[in-house]
Amino acid sequence: MRDTISHKIDKYLDDAIKYYQLGSSKERQDINQILHQINTNTIDTKQAKRLERYAKRYKVLIEANHINSQSRLNKLKRSPLTSPNSNIV
Repeated sequence: MRDTISHKIDKYLDDAIKYYQLGSSKERQDINQILHQINTNTIDTKQAKRLERYAKRYKVLIEANHINSQSRLNKLKRSPLTSPNSNIV
């Protein structure tokens, strides 16, 4: 059981820490509490699942931001719909 918890911690810790910058104050406080429990080796599966949830939220936010940026960049390549077509002679 302890091996699965440490595996989750190793897998999701970096992204959860990155989410710390984006989260609300309540979420930051919760992440701080989880990190304290990791340092004192008193973390259980419930806290490990919360850590995983914060890491997945970070990945979703980053992916949404990437998709939004790409769609805005693609809009720059299109010609305006209301301008006259310059290819017609």
